Amino acid sequence: MKEQELLERLFSGGDASRAAWQDFLEAYSSLFLKIIWEIEKDRDTVMDRYLHVCSKFTEKDFAILRKFKQQHGKNPPKFT
Repeated sequence: MKEQELLERLFSGGDASRAAWQDFLEAYSSLFLKIIWEIEKDRDTVMDRYLHVCSKFTEKDFAILRKFKQQHGKNPPKFT
């Protein structure tokens, strides 16, 4: 699935948005955790940081992701 399609589903609200959030986590959790493990070594700290990152993405109806889409228009770089 293309990132733009995933973002559109994420911003749609309701059940589609919840399903898209699950897809987003499935697609990017490994990346988030890999980066966090490079910085932190304690498992509990890593999981706390992961939860923090996820909560930041969901804040204010995915404001960070909306900003990413708005700044890059129809042909944005890959999210990763």
